[in-house]
Amino acid sequence: RVHGECYQPVGRRKQTGPTQIKFTMAAKAASLGTRLTGRFTPLINYLKVKVPEKGGVIKKYAAVELVPPTPAEILKAPGDIQKIVAKATNGGWKQVPLRDAFVNTVICMEISLWFFVGEIIGKRSLIGYQIEGAVNWDAHI
Repeated sequence: RVHGECYQPVGRRKQTGPTQIKFTMAAKAASLGTRLTGRFTPLINYLKVKVPEKGGVIKKYAAVELVPPTPAEILKAPGDIQKIVAKATNGGWKQVPLRDAFVNTVICMEISLWFFVGEIIGKRSLIGYQIEGAVNWDAHI
């Protein structure tokens, strides 16, 4: 190899034009699609078998978890909040078992995830609000 010369693997030709590049990119995309299909086919087949088997369990939990709170539960909420605040101030959080702490952490992460997803849907943009008159996309040179 001479100094300054670009290394070209043996057996490969240099790409000469945009058509050649598009063809290789299409071939790579097709290859990726084939590989992904091959990898996900066992998972899809597994889910086709297991989801109908577990359908009853899913319906049972959905019937309990997706129901809006009853008036009795709403009236109980302020007392529960006071208990949480009392535990936070007197160090009761130190006595929580690791499994319960992990479950609470996952629940908080899920709540924050759905909050952010709702924000993205509400503002119809991934980044910031588009306020009429406040957005200036012109180039300033």
